[in-house]
Formats: sequence, structure tokens, C-alpha cells
Amino acid sequence: MEHSNLLGTKPNCCPRCRVSIDKLGDLIDPSELVPRTSVLLKDKWNEYDAIPNSNNRESRDRQIKLQKCFSDNNAHPTPNVFWDIPFVDLYELHQPDNLHVIHLGIFKHLMEWIEGFLHSYQRPTESDLVWQTIPPYPGFSHPSKPYRQITQLQGKDMRNIGKIIYPALTAALWKPQPRHRHIFHRAIARVRAMACFGLMAQNRAHDQATIKYLSLYLEEFHGYENIFQPFRTTKRTKGLADDRKPQLQKELLE
Repeated sequence: MEHSNLLGTKPNCCPRCRVSIDKLGDLIDPSELVPRTSVLLKDKWNEYDAIPNSNNRESRDRQIKLQKCFSDNNAHPTPNVFWDIPFVDLYELHQPDNLHVIHLGIFKHLMEWIEGFLHSYQRPTESDLVWQTIPPYPGFSHPSKPYRQITQLQGKDMRNIGKIIYPALTAALWKPQPRHRHIFHRAIARVRAMACFGLMAQNRAHDQATIKYLSLYLEEFHGYENIFQPFRTTKRTKGLADDRKPQLQKELLE
């Protein structure tokens, strides 16, 4: 929300490009992304601000047209003080960090999906046993209780979870029923991809090799998109999950 106030954009939209909100989280080719530019919005604001305050139809039509332009860019029709500061790219000011994007963002959402997945397949008890038996080691603090019994998670907790989320899920899904084996393997593969992405993203510096690995992990993660879709909580994903439910039920019976 802080970067939305700073940039004058709508909540839950990308601060760097003009991708539509309903496509956030999708795997998109970077070459297809259109970056935000201060020049466009500043020109549109100046045009919007110059419209006389009158009730004639022409003025209202121009206002509606420019408001739609701002809406298409997921922005508000308001001026921004950073537009007039030389050598400052407003949309480069927001810099994501591992704590909020990876640990309190991706891993936290992923754990919520996993909890729903485990309950759906009657595996919460196995998961609790795994969490209670994970031994401590350097750089990792042993969880004092199962994940679902933790009432308040901090950055340190999610950082530790990111280190064990893949092996913990693998152990919790041990010895699946034959009809569940395929979907369990797909769930484990997706979690493995995101765990690898989160660990690789924490490198202090990146080169072409690590960026290639990050891209590969994202592609693998999105390759198993439908596994956790029924357990995602947004209105969009609930609709997609309802549409996919007959197919998922068919896959479970195969």
C-alpha cells in the first residue's frame, strides 16, 4: 500500500509496468510488458487539469476519456511531485525485498495453499509429525510447534520455513494411495520449484546464470499451476477453481 500512495497507483497493481491486475501472478514474457513512464501520465494529467470546470458535454466526455486512460494504467488522476524532479524515474523508486516479497509474500501464500491441500487429502497429522521432528542445524531454528498451530508468523519464521518447505511436504505426502500418487508428485514438484526460486533469489548478487535459473524455476512453478488453485482465496482464482473442479475430480480418479 505504501508504494501505491507514493506512485499514485491503484492497490495491488505492479509498480513497474502496466500489466493488468488480473494477470498478476501469471507467467508473462518480459518482452510483452510495457513499463510505466512518468511522461505519459504527466501529459495526461496536464490535459486533464486543463479541462475547464463546466457541465457541458464536451468537457465531461474529455474527463471520462482521460479518467479511463488513468484507469487503464492502474493509476489515479492526480499529480505527483516526483514528475518534475530531474533524473528521477518515479517507477524505479520502489525496490522489492526478500522479506516482504519472498518470505512474507510468496512463502506465506504457498503455505496457506499447502495447508488447504493437506486437509483436502487428510494429511494434516502427517504434516504435524514432520514439523515436530525436524532437527535444528546451523542457520535454522527448530519450529516449536506445527505450522498450523502458529498464530503469528514473523519474517524469521518464514525464512526458516522457506528452507524446509520442500522436504517437509515431501515427507508429509509419503506413501500416497495409487490414485493420489500423480497429483502428489505434481504438488511436490511445484513446491520444489518455488523453494529453489526463493533460495536463489536471496543471493547478494546475480549474473546471467542465476537469472536463468530463476526463470527456469518460475517456468516449472507455473507448469503445475492447477495443483493449488482450489486453495487460493482470491475472487478470480475461486472462479477459475470452480471451472476446473470437474477436470480436477476426473484427474483424481484416474
